[in-house]
Amino acid sequence: MLRIALAGVCVAAIVVTGAGCPKTQAEGLIAAALERALVDAKDLPDIRMVSTGPDLIVKREISGTSIEVTPGALPTIPDRKVILLSNSQIVERARNLGEVYYVVIHGLDVQGTEATLQLGVGVNVAPERAVNPMCCCSGEFRYALENGAWVYRGSGGTVCP
Repeated sequence: MLRIALAGVCVAAIVVTGAGCPKTQAEGLIAAALERALVDAKDLPDIRMVSTGPDLIVKREISGTSIEVTPGALPTIPDRKVILLSNSQIVERARNLGEVYYVVIHGLDVQGTEATLQLGVGVNVAPERAVNPMCCCSGEFRYALENGAWVYRGSGGTVCP
């Protein structure tokens, strides 16, 4: 529990002031959001697109920030291997497999003990394919830091292309 409490304090320092703690301290918030969206509530928009196959990919980079998802933030999902890949690794997989669906985080905003982030599914297709799929939806999720842990407080709208 202490680790999560420190993570929450550090996330606020990173996003709001840009100083103070290593960027990997965002792990507590991201771990809570991924656990809820993929395991507990299973309310990740377009979750069906990442629900099959042996691997569930989470994109390492969080667009719009210098914060990255760390291995410690990944949930455990029975009978699935949850893997963390960089954008370039996802592009390479798409080159080999044709298309790759993955969990993406963006719009991370922490204001003290309140946080919002968007979670959704992304897709990369092989560069030589002329197809640009209309995909995927993302939703806004709100969290609050309470008693040292990030707690889900609600969802905003869902955005689909």
